[in-house]
Amino acid sequence: MFVWDAKGMRSMFAQRKSELVVFCLVAAVLVSGAVGFAQTEMVAKPEVGLGEVTRNDVYVRSGASLNHYPVCKLRAGDRVRIVSEQGEWFEILPPPGTFSLVSGDFVDTVDDQLGTVNGDEVRVRAGSTLNDQKYTVQAKLSRGTQVKILGRNPDGFVRIEPPVGATVWINRSFIERVSEAQLKLEAQGIETTPGSANIGGVPREGQVADGAKPVPDQATMTGGETEKPKANPSPITKVDKPAAARASLVHEGSTGRLATVGSSLASLPATDQRKALSDLDAAVEAESAKPASERNLDPLIHRFREIANQGDDDFAQRYAKARMDQLQSANEVILTLKSIRELSESTEGKRRQLIEERANQTYKPLPPVLTGFDAQGELRASALYPPGSNPRRYRLIDPSNANGLTLGYIELPSDSPLGVEAYLGQYVGIRASEKRLQIGAVDPVPVYLVREIVRLEPTPGTNTGSSQQ
Repeated sequence: MFVWDAKGMRSMFAQRKSELVVFCLVAAVLVSGAVGFAQTEMVAKPEVGLGEVTRNDVYVRSGASLNHYPVCKLRAGDRVRIVSEQGEWFEILPPPGTFSLVSGDFVDTVDDQLGTVNGDEVRVRAGSTLNDQKYTVQAKLSRGTQVKILGRNPDGFVRIEPPVGATVWINRSFIERVSEAQLKLEAQGIETTPGSANIGGVPREGQVADGAKPVPDQATMTGGETEKPKANPSPITKVDKPAAARASLVHEGSTGRLATVGSSLASLPATDQRKALSDLDAAVEAESAKPASERNLDPLIHRFREIANQGDDDFAQRYAKARMDQLQSANEVILTLKSIRELSESTEGKRRQLIEERANQTYKPLPPVLTGFDAQGELRASALYPPGSNPRRYRLIDPSNANGLTLGYIELPSDSPLGVEAYLGQYVGIRASEKRLQIGAVDPVPVYLVREIVRLEPTPGTNTGSSQQ
């Protein structure tokens, strides 16, 4: 028979609960340790291919989007080691010259050359030679990891050599895959790529650095990756033509124009055509430094057209065509600016001419606008104010009234030049500068301080004496 022992059951549950808590704690430590190990133990990503940059001034970014900050720039001919691809972007190993950043609080060092990480899961951030941004985390380092120190920033971060597992990104539109066949040809000393084919900016073994600029490309004028190329050029095997067919480019003084000596640019060998393109780009840069009104791009357009019309070097032909289109568009902009400036100068000249003409014109004052009259009636002498009295007043009556009803008095100021005698017995209109009422033993009578008297024709059959406007 089962007997319920409440005290014993509570003791058993308490023991089981304690054992469960211990087990969970041990499991948590083991899991966290495994996770921490997975996060801090960085493994180098295997390379899946080699790529070559096809444009100048191409940004390498800290992440796979244009929103991530650039860490450096590469030029045409530089090579990168590809480890993966994501959409329009290649993930690559950091090129030579790049660096990563670690907070100086987590690095112990003695000689400023080697450092030891003193924390767990210390974040490694992508450094940039172009700006101060550092929000992209490349990796996490565990305690005791050795790092190579490259320098220190004023903000307390330490520049280190990118650790194992750190990568950066580049837009695949500016990368051409290097094939195995191409690598074999290069191993035999046969140049198969345009310009100075470098690996991460370092010349290949056996390559002679002659000081020539890297192969020019459209990105030089369009600002790197902001404009995608129409098509990637195909690898071109070097074609050696007789030296007699080569021509040199000569700058004609400060005008920025180029002249060819010998044959035309189209007849140059492929390598010389690309050197000619580089010289043409330098001439374009010099011409662009001038004020827009002084630029003369037509000779440069003609030189690019010569190369664009040849068929020996597909890369040079495409590049010359793109540059020719750019310069023609720039020419149209220059012409438009000139037209706008000429129109503005013409308009400004006409405006100044009108201002001068208006300043030289004389204007007659306009006559005052005649509004209404303050009073109308027949003007007569006053028995109360005979001529010579002061004030000088005259009586204004209603001629239609048989008794000669007085409408009011007009009063002339002492300095008034008006000759009232000429209007006596005439029907007139009065404009007054002041109106007041005369009060006394008789009914109030208006008095008009006369400003103007105008002779009028009375309207028959109306009480003209009472019409006031």
